Amino acid sequence: MDKCRSMLPGKRAGRNSLQKPSQVMIDKVLTVKRDKVGAVFGHIEPETLIEVERCLAVFLGIVK
Repeated sequence: MDKCRSMLPGKRAGRNSLQKPSQVMIDKVLTVKRDKVGAVFGHIEPETLIEVERCLAVFLGIVK
């Protein structure tokens, strides 16, 4: 997958409720305790989520 890179651009639009443009950082995977997670502040579009999942699988070495 040539288009996979460490940062995927997010979109700022009325549909996702984000205040600013954002990025998904594929190479910055981490875990967070549930009590440290706050309220939902936006969401990711289904087509972007599919791209994130594919690139994450490549980054983790699950697929080539």
